[in-house]
Amino acid sequence: MIQKSTGHFFSNASTGEKFELKMPITFGGFFWYDNMHFGFLADDFQVMHLLNISNGQVTEKNVTIKSTRLLSMDNSFMPVAIRQDPLSPSSSMFDYAFSYWGSPYSIDTRYFAESDRSINENPITVTDLETGKIIWQSNPSDGYSDVHFLWSPVKNSHLAMVTGSYSKTGFEFPVNNTILIVVDVETSRTISSIKVDAGRIQWSPDGTKIL
Repeated sequence: MIQKSTGHFFSNASTGEKFELKMPITFGGFFWYDNMHFGFLADDFQVMHLLNISNGQVTEKNVTIKSTRLLSMDNSFMPVAIRQDPLSPSSSMFDYAFSYWGSPYSIDTRYFAESDRSINENPITVTDLETGKIIWQSNPSDGYSDVHFLWSPVKNSHLAMVTGSYSKTGFEFPVNNTILIVVDVETSRTISSIKVDAGRIQWSPDGTKIL
């Protein structure tokens, strides 16, 4: 997702296709609607804009106040998720998708990932909770900081992370040479490595795409 002064653009990293999003410049949380659509909430949380990733078409749907009651304007750029409303099982609601650092546990809770924020590079370590042994670590000497990680919702051993170098202004996220990496912590194999302007990320429900 790229924002410019003239609007928003969705870029398909695998094909290079770029779609212009016909929607307001300002928007709230972003989310996966299903495996073929992602969306954004308008910054007033009253409308959601859904984008079809196969053709770039955008549709709008109204959102009820009840369904966004857990969201805050102060966290308008945080990724959100659509869940079943516990007060109304036949209805859905929006909630924040994860905490700042994401869940430390893999989907089956076997693996535990943690970031060492006492070191400038914020290296990530993954521990196998069945054996108690460290099975994977990011490289703290590669000149990059690992700012964010997120486990796949489908593949137990697949971990996505955003890494990059910080600007001299002390910006919250790395803003130079940012790379989105997906690694298999069991084999240490890099599944994907894409240079992209990324911050917080979110897996699609089927674990095949990252927003």
